[in-house]
Amino acid sequence: MGLGVAYDAAGNLIVGGWTTSANFPTTPGAYDTTPSAGGDVFIAKFDADATTLIAATLVGGSAYEDANAMAVDGAGNIYLTGHTQSSDFPTTPETYDNSLAGSKDMFLVKVDPTLSTLLYSTYLGGTLFELVTGLTVDASGNSYLTGLASSPDFPVTAGAYDTSLGDSQGDAFVTKINPAGGGPADLVYSTFLGGGAEDWGRSIVVDSSGNAYVAGRTSSADFPTTPGAFDTSYNSQWTDAFVTKLNPSGTGLVYSTFLGARGNDDAWGIAIDGAGNAYVTGRTWSSTFPTTPGAFDTTFNGKSGNTPSDAYVTKLNAAGSGLVYSTFLGGKAEDLGRTIVVDADGSAYVVGHTYSSAYPVTADGFDTSYNGNADAFLTRLNAAGSALVYSTFLGGTANDQGRALAVDSLGNVYLTGSTDSTNFPVTSGAYDTTYSGNRDIFAGRMA
Repeated sequence: MGLGVAYDAAGNLIVGGWTTSANFPTTPGAYDTTPSAGGDVFIAKFDADATTLIAATLVGGSAYEDANAMAVDGAGNIYLTGHTQSSDFPTTPETYDNSLAGSKDMFLVKVDPTLSTLLYSTYLGGTLFELVTGLTVDASGNSYLTGLASSPDFPVTAGAYDTSLGDSQGDAFVTKINPAGGGPADLVYSTFLGGGAEDWGRSIVVDSSGNAYVAGRTSSADFPTTPGAFDTSYNSQWTDAFVTKLNPSGTGLVYSTFLGARGNDDAWGIAIDGAGNAYVTGRTWSSTFPTTPGAFDTTFNGKSGNTPSDAYVTKLNAAGSGLVYSTFLGGKAEDLGRTIVVDADGSAYVVGHTYSSAYPVTADGFDTSYNGNADAFLTRLNAAGSALVYSTFLGGTANDQGRALAVDSLGNVYLTGSTDSTNFPVTSGAYDTTYSGNRDIFAGRMA
């Protein structure tokens, strides 16, 4: 399954994810070309047209691994995070943690641009259950992770914002790890983030000053918010989305707000622009989810309750005190915005999946017809959030899900996800034009 996508300075397409295929394609000279019985994580690099596999490597131990997020730094090094059950997962000398703490730990790996060398690799976790779903890297190569931690002994640092687990079901966490290695100093800071019920950080980004922005979901009425934030009151019968900005030292909140209404709300992706505005996407079951006048769609399209849901796109101002715009995005069935990216013009790009035949698409979309089951979608909103610049289905007649995207300075969009469709659209001359069975990864570039 493809769960992360990026591009390098040459425009090469980089994909990260996990596989249980014994014949997953790797390349000579890659770090690890031998699959394990339990499954492995992978990184693959294609040329700009996805016609040639430049390099591909596996990473893993003898048990099960999966991956949830990927990032690439300015030097082209690739970072991948996920989970492992392997006591022999490969770690590097003098790493933060080279031992499996529980039955399943998180990991963070850093691989060089040629995919031949493991530059850094560490376990991360406590004796119970952790789930990592967000990763970003700053200009200095520091890694920031978020997810859900249920271990009271999850590693936190002295002076961090919150060093105590709030609920046995799990708190969100934010952990910053430096890139160099060298022992416990690798953990720059690590903090819990949550209240008295379950909290989950889904996605994380960092600005040029080192402030970390986290989006996710919370069931905690006492989830920490800040005075003057957009919404300081828990709204939900089930979960609210949240957006939190943590200061560069990880010791305090710059702002923190709920985002939601009376139903069930979840944030899956977050992005920031140069002015510090935060853009959030996810899904909502709330007909009263906050929208703004003049936004693209201010009417809930689904049905309140557990299903179906609408996707949404919300732009929060730099102070976290108000909405610049907020819009629904969907049709009458289930819609989910999974990842969001913002370009230099302030346009927001969203990828996800939809079961809605009436999901909004534009006349110039690559595919304007719903194909059945779940389709992936790619949607671009204008800077005001008032109209679609571009929107398309992407899929075949089976289940297709968009998982991640990246956008370069020329407006090229790099996508990855999963497909069960034998007729998923591929291009002539692409590296692999044949469905291999039991869910394939798709990856590509749209101009």
